[in-house]
Amino acid sequence: RPIARYGLIPAAHLALVLWLAHDGQTVMRQTLDRYHARNDWPMLHHVRQTAAADHVYLAASGWQDFRARAQAPIVITHKSHPIKDTEVLAWKARLDAVRAFEQARSPDQANPALSHLIGAYGVSHVVLRMRDRPVRWMRDAYPAAFRDEHYVVFDVRPTPPDPS
Repeated sequence: RPIARYGLIPAAHLALVLWLAHDGQTVMRQTLDRYHARNDWPMLHHVRQTAAADHVYLAASGWQDFRARAQAPIVITHKSHPIKDTEVLAWKARLDAVRAFEQARSPDQANPALSHLIGAYGVSHVVLRMRDRPVRWMRDAYPAAFRDEHYVVFDVRPTPPDPS
């Protein structure tokens, strides 16, 4: 009666498979819940739909996946950095310029930092969370290309002079 001796193994395999399937569904459900709970989808959709070849976005330096999710160029990324020493220095200067804007505590500090980013790196849009400090003074100076309760995208391109 060798089958009786091995009857326990298929039952254990079945139990393991069922447990893994249930645990896998739980993990997938949690992942999907986090995916759907993100409140940046409308803003990212707007950026994807309106981004042009000459647009460069300034998103928070800690937002690592903005470029991939928005499918739009950004000023700086932390996920990759150059290897050559001269390129590393240029990357660090760019990072310092972004941080100067992010850490500004007043319009007097933010405006020169933003002007430098626009002139030196071609920034055309600034993406901010509504709770970020610069939102208060930027909304008076720049038009909002997108706004909802979580995010605002400011169009910081210089307006062309009126020909009339």
